[in-house]
Amino acid sequence: MKGLFFLFLSTCFASAQIRIDTESFDVSEKNVRAILESVVLALPDTKLPPLYVTNSKEGPITLFDRSPRGEVIIHLNVRSSYWSQYVYQFAHELMHVRAGFRNDARENKWLEETFCELASLHALRTLGVTWEKDAPLPHFKGFRHHLKDYAQKIIASREKIDLEKLPLYYSKHRTQLRTDSARRGLNGAMAVALLPLFKKDPKHFLALSTLNKTPAKKDLSLGEFFLKWERDSPREHHSFIRSLQHHFLKRP
Repeated sequence: MKGLFFLFLSTCFASAQIRIDTESFDVSEKNVRAILESVVLALPDTKLPPLYVTNSKEGPITLFDRSPRGEVIIHLNVRSSYWSQYVYQFAHELMHVRAGFRNDARENKWLEETFCELASLHALRTLGVTWEKDAPLPHFKGFRHHLKDYAQKIIASREKIDLEKLPLYYSKHRTQLRTDSARRGLNGAMAVALLPLFKKDPKHFLALSTLNKTPAKKDLSLGEFFLKWERDSPREHHSFIRSLQHHFLKRP
């Protein structure tokens, strides 16, 4: 079983084509690539489009326009060797890519943003453990504690929500979320509440790859958006998607 798991990770790794704008970072490409590829392994999936990653004051952001080579462009906004920031930002943007981000109706985009925040926390906590024995470069082994501390600092800064209280929380903030999807405090609080589900079984991240498989029509309710997501997904993910819908929409 362990061998199959590492074969799965190897498949993920092999599918990641990452071109790095080396001139925009003030650390070596070797270090940047090690971080980015570690994040890819921390978030289970089977394929990725080619990526072009830069360091820019315009980031962190994933652009809708592709590079001249057809790559998805990801701008980070990181400082020197602040590795926790690299992991946090790249995991967030990588999840946008894996969720098939689209420039369509915005009312339910907050759900994607919440999953991206969740991915950042999951990656930080995962690498904070795996780097003890499997650090991509020797000097990252000692840095693993900083990754875990960074994740915990973010978690501690978020409003605490019990999973069963998510429907009430969404109902309370529904108008704000549907108007402005990137409300980091709100996204982050919901991400922390959902984190145990993905920690228990990281393969649930695979269900997110069909989140935006088809365009979202304007003014879809959250329930209608979940139904669209389920229709677009393989059968093996249906029960998990329904459970997520239940967490957000069940009545108190």
